Amino acid sequence: LGKFTYDNKYKGELFQTTIDEEKVIFLKPQTFMNLSGESI
Repeated sequence: LGKFTYDNKYKGELFQTTIDEEKVIFLKPQTFMNLSGESI
């Protein structure tokens, strides 16, 4: 498929793909629980 890459804007690892012709974005936040809102 591909791999996650770090994205400074979202403070997390980002993976983009297409499923059934729809763009899908997965985000793995890399902030601690009390700062998890920063990633969103």
